[in-house]
Amino acid sequence: FINNYYFLEIAMLNTTKQFANNCPTKNSKEGRFGVYFAPSGSSLLNTLGSGWLGRDTTKKKKTLQPIVSGLSAQRLCELTQSPRHYGFHATLKAPFQLVNWGERDGLDRAIETVCAPIKPFSISLVINQLAGFFALTLGTHSPKIHHLADVLVSELDIFRSPNTSEDIQRRRAAGLNSQQNNNLLRWGYPYVFSEFRFHMTLTSRITSEEERKRLETAARVHFLPILKKKIMVNSVCLFYQTDKNSQFELIKRFKLGENGPKGTQRK
Repeated sequence: FINNYYFLEIAMLNTTKQFANNCPTKNSKEGRFGVYFAPSGSSLLNTLGSGWLGRDTTKKKKTLQPIVSGLSAQRLCELTQSPRHYGFHATLKAPFQLVNWGERDGLDRAIETVCAPIKPFSISLVINQLAGFFALTLGTHSPKIHHLADVLVSELDIFRSPNTSEDIQRRRAAGLNSQQNNNLLRWGYPYVFSEFRFHMTLTSRITSEEERKRLETAARVHFLPILKKKIMVNSVCLFYQTDKNSQFELIKRFKLGENGPKGTQRK
């Protein structure tokens, strides 16, 4: 079904200007950090996920997207544009601006502190449809991934700059229940704690039933090697976006269950 590939041309972020040693050197009024689960660059999950989206954040390079029967290369590019912008990941703490750039090193130390006592664990994944878009979601409930996300949200909140009124209105426009609205006002993001749903986004929202069927079939074939298999969660990643038009880039990986500098890696 999927037997050929095409080379997707993407304008990549000029990391040499925006980063020094993979790390931003100064604050930007629009710059945002996000704390994500992102598989290691050598993993099968990363190969499949980055291949599907057309971009590998662990290697900072373009990748080959699969050809989907009945769907043009351009259309697949369009339907994966939004998740490609963010990179293949699952959100643990949603993107935020630093309240004080002087606390940049403190953010790293806080993530290390959260990760140190948490031992690596495994999850399983399935293809699912959420609000009209496709994603990899948990095959079975995982209290451990929920705990990891909960602690990151609460412990890192001190570094988060408050949302602007425009941010709040934009979130509310999507339609929030009372708990989600409370989360937005208190934690800066609606989908935390009891509202958290682990997912790795694969497409934008799809309105065409025909396209939906074709993409679901293609995704199930493409990700078959990892579906319902054990996926190790042994690190969390810090991503950075220079401005709203720039792609998110992986700048640091923090290992679970380790202390101090040895618990961090650049990729």
